[in-house]
Amino acid sequence: EDAEAGTRVFQTGLEPGTPRRYIIFASVLHAFRTLQEKMVAQGSHYMMMLNHRTPPADRERIMLTVNRMRVLEHLYEMESSFAAAQQKLVKSYLRIYDQTSDPHARSQL
Repeated sequence: EDAEAGTRVFQTGLEPGTPRRYIIFASVLHAFRTLQEKMVAQGSHYMMMLNHRTPPADRERIMLTVNRMRVLEHLYEMESSFAAAQQKLVKSYLRIYDQTSDPHARSQL
């Protein structure tokens, strides 16, 4: 269990009466943390750009109105949309692969 990431994946295939344990691959947690760091860096970069492009007289007012959590939430939403689009693309390729009977054409997919 990774409370920080909110991950809870149950171990499967246990005998009846065996206590369930949470499991997840370390590589998945590493990929999630890497993605999280990347999004925070992107959000910070664009907020710094906004700060530098804003006239000095307006900087404090503008930076106070920027909701940092909303920026991060938006980045998560965009990442989720991107992952969903990737999943849809992979499913389409798998469907094409399954419907292709020619071995040479399959190998090219």
